[in-house]
Amino acid sequence: MAVRSHLQLTSSKSKRSIDPFLIYTEEITEMVGTVKTENGSYIELKVQMQNQRDHYFTIRRNEALQTVLVGYCKLEDKEFEATRFFFDGKRVQACDTPDELGMEEEDVIDAFQEMFGGTRILISHWKPA
Repeated sequence: MAVRSHLQLTSSKSKRSIDPFLIYTEEITEMVGTVKTENGSYIELKVQMQNQRDHYFTIRRNEALQTVLVGYCKLEDKEFEATRFFFDGKRVQACDTPDELGMEEEDVIDAFQEMFGGTRILISHWKPA
């Protein structure tokens, strides 16, 4: 199921509608500042993770993808540091721009959770039950 970035949520305390993307955009603008661009063209990108909702974001072609990547993590309640993003099989960094990566309208960025852990069984000590 695709969800646009203007997804509406309801606060349990006040029962009022909240737009998480607008809240996120205000926080990022305070942290990063406004990006000044010569080329004002915009591009819509889709970020998807297996078994998760798809989210669409619209940004300038020469704006860093940080706002999209961090915004996706906030909407899906994932840790940014533990999420990896790929476009056409190549790792996407927060400082990359759509123009640098050769992205076109409605291209897809794939998101993956980084996996930790696992174990090896030592065959020499393993005995069948």
